[in-house]
Amino acid sequence: MDALLDDRWKAGLSPFDGDCLRLMEPIELSKLRTLLVGIVNVLRNYSRGKTLLQFEDWHEHDGFITQPSDIDWMTIEKILKDDESLYAARCDDDYVHSAFYPNDFSFLFRFYILDDDPGYPGIYGDCDVSGSSSLIEDVKFGAPSMPGLSITNAKEYFDKAYAG
Repeated sequence: MDALLDDRWKAGLSPFDGDCLRLMEPIELSKLRTLLVGIVNVLRNYSRGKTLLQFEDWHEHDGFITQPSDIDWMTIEKILKDDESLYAARCDDDYVHSAFYPNDFSFLFRFYILDDDPGYPGIYGDCDVSGSSSLIEDVKFGAPSMPGLSITNAKEYFDKAYAG
């Protein structure tokens, strides 16, 4: 996480005070990309007029705190243009997610592409979105239906996933 989100996670503040929509198991890259496009279409509406930030999230790797940088939705759409661009945008370390949030902390959106995992032949990945219960319901309704999508408490999910 970055320093601001790390503090908010520990205090149970937004986006960790609501729910987390997540995949229970990694899915094939092409299916993941379809899901990510649907999620982005919903989240874009929630962040109109807000600065969007990105960072590499090491929360599940070793808890390293990173620095965010600005990004726009057009750049995210370019990442999601095809499977090759999504794969190229992955972080190079295990359990490090690409993460995005608006400056009002209304959501945290992350994805992770597994790299050469023997348990998953081919290219697989997962994702999650944390935010208010109403935002998560909107994301679930607006994103393509995928087997293995689950809603859980965001703070509890991030507490359990922490590797620092």
